[in-house]
Amino acid sequence: MIREDFLHQNAFDDRDTYTSLQKQHRLLNTILRYYEDAKKALKEGVPLDTLLKIEALGDVAHAKLHPENNPEQFAALVKKISDTLGALPR
Repeated sequence: MIREDFLHQNAFDDRDTYTSLQKQHRLLNTILRYYEDAKKALKEGVPLDTLLKIEALGDVAHAKLHPENNPEQFAALVKKISDTLGALPR
């Protein structure tokens, strides 16, 4: 996720050519939140393949295309990740 969703940049896409520091922070924070929640779920017995198939991961991949001035989308994505991972059977 760090390499593909955070570091990878598409110079031909106006939304991805330049990203503010605030948006980079929000995206990295979202990725790290998934990591922490997934690590906890894994320790509680959730299979790795289940953690890698949640819908929110696709949303993280597209999050870098969110508008610069819309931090609410990142907050909603973090909530979706937490809710999804929290609801997985242990």
